[in-house]
Amino acid sequence: MDPHEAAVLARTALRSAGVAALTTYPRGRWARPHVTTVALRAADDGSAIVLLSQGSRAAQQLLARPFATVHVAPPGSERLTLHGAAQRLPGTDDGGRLAFRIEPGAVRLGRHGEIRVETAAYTGATADALGLDTRAVLAHLRRRHHAEQLAACVRTLGHEAAFAEAVRLDRHGLTVQALGPDGVTEVHLEFPAPVTRLEDLPLGLRLVLTCQCAAAPPGASPPTDAPHREAD
Repeated sequence: MDPHEAAVLARTALRSAGVAALTTYPRGRWARPHVTTVALRAADDGSAIVLLSQGSRAAQQLLARPFATVHVAPPGSERLTLHGAAQRLPGTDDGGRLAFRIEPGAVRLGRHGEIRVETAAYTGATADALGLDTRAVLAHLRRRHHAEQLAACVRTLGHEAAFAEAVRLDRHGLTVQALGPDGVTEVHLEFPAPVTRLEDLPLGLRLVLTCQCAAAPPGASPPTDAPHREAD
């Protein structure tokens, strides 16, 4: 994967996430790592800001050994694993929670962290602005009347798709999983050109991604103004 593209995907995943699985590492040779679910927000430099209750095991472990791993898997984004040093930020939030900044010392993408993201590329990248709309768009496309539209788009590529569901959105296009006679295939529906906002898309395609479902006519035809290709 292109280093810049990987960095953008990683920054988008962190920015899209509201919660994370935080792993902290206690002192002691035989002590086991501790995993807890935490509230999270992304800092402008790509660091992860996590919030922990005062006196919690995770907070105590971070204060004693300031290193942690953050895992996020927001809908429609790549799975992200971020390892780094932890720094307690001053003060507390309105709920009295402590804030810790986890710096991006090592960043990986994928279910098993199989894609390494270069740290310099990561810190220099910005989140995909269109990707930040992923959750709302995917939820919209998973309404029942869109399943046939997506399946029809996939069939134009030669797949015998009986059902299709949108799973990922970025500036390059929409990725769907299509069910056919031979199982599930991942297919990429590519935009005519990369975009930074939904308003930049051709009208027909934009309406499919953003239309008001109550106004959508039954059996509406899929848009024809965007070329498609199968994912690599």
